[in-house]
Amino acid sequence: MNASPRPVLLASLALAGLSLSSLAPTTQDGTGGQVPGMPAVRKKVNAGLAEKLEGAWRLMGVHLAGGRMVRENFVGYAMCVDGYLSILVHARDPDPSGLEPPELYVQSTFSQFGFGQTKELLTATLLGHDDFTSEEGEIVPEPINFPRRFQVEFFGTEMWLTRSDGSRYIFNRLLPGGFPEGAERLLFERRVRQVEGRDILER
Repeated sequence: MNASPRPVLLASLALAGLSLSSLAPTTQDGTGGQVPGMPAVRKKVNAGLAEKLEGAWRLMGVHLAGGRMVRENFVGYAMCVDGYLSILVHARDPDPSGLEPPELYVQSTFSQFGFGQTKELLTATLLGHDDFTSEEGEIVPEPINFPRRFQVEFFGTEMWLTRSDGSRYIFNRLLPGGFPEGAERLLFERRVRQVEGRDILER
């Protein structure tokens, strides 16, 4: 990766909220973000949200704060289970001239989550890193318990996570999966190579 400054687009694509100025501190009380004395209605709503969050999700689109919809620059997945949220995003920055291959970027975070206000998702990083914001292209680790918050909404099979700056990240629920046929075929081909005395990882 080169050392040129990163485009604004990549900073905006930071799924987990890398624009720190858009985040206000969140209160963690050791109960997963639940505030003592939370009204019963809010508890009921958030309990329903926790149930809907469970499962695997694919990142389908991003609405930036300025209204631009971005699809082609990234691919991402999220997994939510038992109060833990894992997100992995790969992004690419095409060369405007088309003469060079695109720059590739990655962001990964594994967090605990809870709820604050109604429909407010709170996350606290357990392990995370990215090179979205490093001008030198270096992987930057996140501090433990780094807090983020999103407004979370569900529409059919879609989940919308909205940051305080208005940027919105749209996920679609993945259907139950299994080991893919393409991977089974690759394993079979590698076994054949091994029997023939060739390198098992040969392609």
